[in-house]
Amino acid sequence: MISITEINKNIQEAIRKTRKSLTCNMKECDYTSVFAVEFPNVLKKSGTLPHNIKFGGGFIHQSPIVRFASIHKQSGCELGDLLIFVRKTTIDGERFNAALVQLKRSKNSSVTITRDGDLKQLYLYEQWPCFSISQLGCQYNIFPKNSINGAVYGIIYEKKNNAVQFYTSEPMTSMQCRSEQTLGRFIGNMIDWQAGRVVSDEKSKDSDEWSRLIWDILRLVSHKIFNKDSIYSNQSKLTFNFLQQLLDNPLNANNNNAHSVGQNNNEEKNSGFGILLVDVDERERSLEQ
Repeated sequence: MISITEINKNIQEAIRKTRKSLTCNMKECDYTSVFAVEFPNVLKKSGTLPHNIKFGGGFIHQSPIVRFASIHKQSGCELGDLLIFVRKTTIDGERFNAALVQLKRSKNSSVTITRDGDLKQLYLYEQWPCFSISQLGCQYNIFPKNSINGAVYGIIYEKKNNAVQFYTSEPMTSMQCRSEQTLGRFIGNMIDWQAGRVVSDEKSKDSDEWSRLIWDILRLVSHKIFNKDSIYSNQSKLTFNFLQQLLDNPLNANNNNAHSVGQNNNEEKNSGFGILLVDVDERERSLEQ
């Protein structure tokens, strides 16, 4: 079976490698790129993955910005920092699962949400009002109108001994997020459909607003050049290409709508959005070596 311990150990290695490559302290966008790009590469080289599971990802220097339809909530907030997307292929077909993660750094095992933008995001994750995404121009009306498993907080617990640990936490009405489970455990639960929120096939007539949002975000990220220029300036935007089979438009680095390396502005340099892709094939065997 896939090892939760190995996943967490390789996250630590990916953080360590990224820290060594930087000339300054890590920002939240650097952690995002770790989870989306460096971690899949480290995990692949570790040789600890079952043969029928693959990890990949991509990163852009642009956070999808939410604009609320309500007249009282005109100002926006980030949709999140990271999208974890799982495709599981079985003899009965394909299934999809997704979770949005908002990263929070802390010297403690809990985070209190106080800033205006963060409170707006808590409002989004707990009440899901009607909203649009600035970069897409589409409006979304997600149901149910309460906290869902598809949106969580990620606590980057920066311990004194520099052994950074990553935890996930459900949004809480107390405006506090507490360390609940490691990222490795969360990913394992997503693969087993015990975490995250189910995504319908994009071509399904029964596709809901949550599913439409996820497919739109995947397309937004995949059509932009991978541009974490301080670390990965010469690498492609995605580390593996199964999204080419899922999205109508091919992933083309020469796409006219893409942002190439060097075109991102100062504001975007300190922000970012990543996708962590997990591709599981259970047609022939279970998750075993």
